[in-house]
Order: sequence, then C-alpha cells, then structure tokens
Amino acid sequence: MENQQHNQNVEVDLGAITRKLKQYGTRVNDSFFDGVLFIKRNIIIILILVVAGGVLGTLVDRSEKNYQHHIFVTPNFESNNYLYASVALLDDKIKENDTVFLKQLGITRPKDIAKIEIKPVLEIYKYMDESIEGNMNNRLELFKTVAENGDVDKLIEDKEVSKNYTNHEIIISTNGKYKESELAGPLMKFLNADPYLNTIAAQQRKNLDTKIVEKEKMVAQIDNVLAGFTASRANSGSMYYNDNTELNEMLNVRNSFVILLDNYKVMKINFSKIINDKARILNQYDSNIISKKMKLIFPLVFLIIFAVVVRFRKAYKKQMAKRQLQTS
Repeated sequence: MENQQHNQNVEVDLGAITRKLKQYGTRVNDSFFDGVLFIKRNIIIILILVVAGGVLGTLVDRSEKNYQHHIFVTPNFESNNYLYASVALLDDKIKENDTVFLKQLGITRPKDIAKIEIKPVLEIYKYMDESIEGNMNNRLELFKTVAENGDVDKLIEDKEVSKNYTNHEIIISTNGKYKESELAGPLMKFLNADPYLNTIAAQQRKNLDTKIVEKEKMVAQIDNVLAGFTASRANSGSMYYNDNTELNEMLNVRNSFVILLDNYKVMKINFSKIINDKARILNQYDSNIISKKMKLIFPLVFLIIFAVVVRFRKAYKKQMAKRQLQTS
C-alpha cells in the first residue's frame, strides 16, 4: 500500500515537472514570436536607429584618438613612497578635473588627460642581488618575508615590496597626441621639485664626490707602490714571479677600488635627479576594447532605449486601462 502511494506521488511530481517545462517552453516560444512581431511592426524605426547610431558612432570613433605615454623612472634617495604618492595626487587632480593645478605645472590641454598611473617593473632578481653600499640585506629580508607569507607570486607583486624595486613605469592615457614639452617634461619637473629631497640629493652627490676623490687617491697610491716595486726589480735585473702574497692582495684591493669607482661614477649620473627618467615612449596608440567600437555600441544602445520606452508605454497603457475599469 505504501509503495503504491509512493509511486503515485512520484508520478504526480513528474507530471507537475512536465507541465512546468511545457509552460516554460510555451512562454519562450511566445516571447520569440513577440520579438519577431515587434521587429516587424517597428522595422522602419529600428533601421533608422541602427543607421543613426552607426553614423554617430563613426563620428565619435574618428574624433576619439586615445594614446598612452610611458615614462620609465628610477627613484633615488629613498623616494619610492614620494613617487607613488605624487602620481596618486596627479591622478586625483585629473579625476577632480582640477585644470588650474595641472596648468600651473605646465601641462597643456589637461582635459584631454584621462588618467595617470604607476606600476613597478618586476625585476625580482635585481632586487634580491642589489648590493649598493649600506643596503646589503635585501636578499635576507626578502627570504624572511617569503617564509612569513608562503606565497612567492603574491610577494613579487605585493604593493609594499614592489614599491622598492629599482625601476618603475609611469603610464599616462590621453585623448590625442602630446609633445614632450607639453606633458612628460612638466611631469618630471613636478616630480623633482621637492625641496627636502633636493637637499638630501645635493648632500648625497657631495658625499659621492668625496668617495670618488678618496678612491682615486688610493688607486694612485697603489699604482705608485707598484711602479716602485717594478722599478726596483728592473734595476736589480732579476726575473719577477707573481708569488708575493702582499703584492697579490694589493692588486686585488686596487681592482676592487677600480670597480667601486666605476659604480660611483654610474651612481653620480643616476643621482642627477630625485626621480631619474631613463626612457620615454610617447604617443603610443591605445587600441583598447572600446576604441573604435562606438559604431557598434551606439546602435545597440539606441535599440535598447527604444525597447525600454516601448515596453514602458505598453505597461503604462495597461495600468491606465485597469484603473479606468476600476473607477467605472
């Protein structure tokens, strides 16, 4: 008896599901034919909207010429946070449409600037092997952080870690081309205008000059010693064999001083600015997903608006007819 009742319940459930599916299929079929009838009734208006949207979209596509400008920079004197904060400030001014502020910096056509952003150039191996004097513990600190986080990929792109990479890329998006003197030049002038960091930079360059002079004197002294040793050997007429430990150590010290001198001279070039721009790539055409697609987007938007208006009018008339019946 229980099995018979269970089977009847199952049959009822299956029957209800079948009816629901048929009703759903009927609604889908009705909606499809309603759409066909809608297009048939409004075919002229639809064609006009498609053509008008296509023409308008084409005009917009021709007028919109989006470009990107890339400036590769190196922040010196521990100015990484200052660099990121300054770029964020400029982006806020662009979003606020503060054209007065931007024009004061010397940037022309500020309304044509869409946004400015900065991202690190991911050079994890260079970061790990960085060996600038007084900054030898980067590798150790990195491994400590890896051990704590346990995710190398996330660590590499971590905001606080990536800020400390050597090189960074500033990206500016604009509508239209810009000359270097209209955008990149004023931007770099703004980034290098901080009084405190300029004071630090001047002192650092002075310290670097002192180190260069000291190392050059040491190399010259070692050269004098080596020249005297060579002269004494030549006067004695004896054959020279490189078996003198002190002499070898002196040669090694001299080589290390020469390498340091080369590094100091390169640092002197890099330290010429607070934010040193190494390369600029301007007016790179930006072919994003929306670019040159307005001729397709505008007709679609017009058709959606038209369909919403028609549906609203139909619902409005239905509600008005219902109220008239209720009042009569």
